[in-house]
Amino acid sequence: MGELLKNAWLSLGLSQKEMAVEVMSVTQYSRIENDQQRIRFDDLVKILHAHQIDIVSFINQFLLKRKLTDCNHDYYLQKIESMYWERDLSSIDELLDKLKRFGQHGLLNLLTKLLIVNVKDGLDCPMAQQCRQELCQRLLAVDKWTDNNNLLILFAYGVFILDSKHLDYFAKQLFERYQRIDGMPIKKVEILAIIAVNYLANDLHKGRGSHSGEAVDFLYSLPAHFLLYKLLAKYYKAVALENVEQQKKISRMLAEFGYRDLIVAFSTAP
Repeated sequence: MGELLKNAWLSLGLSQKEMAVEVMSVTQYSRIENDQQRIRFDDLVKILHAHQIDIVSFINQFLLKRKLTDCNHDYYLQKIESMYWERDLSSIDELLDKLKRFGQHGLLNLLTKLLIVNVKDGLDCPMAQQCRQELCQRLLAVDKWTDNNNLLILFAYGVFILDSKHLDYFAKQLFERYQRIDGMPIKKVEILAIIAVNYLANDLHKGRGSHSGEAVDFLYSLPAHFLLYKLLAKYYKAVALENVEQQKKISRMLAEFGYRDLIVAFSTAP
């Protein structure tokens, strides 16, 4: 609602004070525009009427924007995850265009940039440095970031771009926070499993991380229906022990389950 109101007075060439007319104070209107306070429907009608803005069209625009934002968030999150694991950027331009048109910023925007860095441009590109700084700022800005699913998702796909100092700093907080999964929502368990897998994949290519043991233990502790993640932990352990026969065995099993591309992605992570 706040963004639509702002767009309205900008398109009319007004100031915030002129937009608010005498319905409310500029301070109150500013809070509404920044989504810090809800606007009463009567006040909204008065403001729109004062500037001859069609009320029905405005409300429909608001409902459409909310529907696009709410309904497509999970869809695009799954789309990004799929593109990441399949190392597929064939529709990245279309994805970026849709996110822009739907006003999607923050989580999805940064996730998309992380996808491009990890799959296409590489960890030394200018975007990687930008992502690294933004990710650290977001995590450091929240005292208990490990309780926030959105930040956990960002960390999961930002593992590969972080330097070892920051990676181990955040990993230490994470594995200290989550030593048991009893009663934990399934969605959070899945996110934590992805973090552990990515941490181990990163370790295969950049040297042993300080918390690789905790990552393996976490994956081993998962219930049986998390078989895929448990197998990836076993594969990592086989690589660490230079057990080639075990690596081949697990690779064959994953291929039989239809996860051949996944083991390739795990083995060739940035």
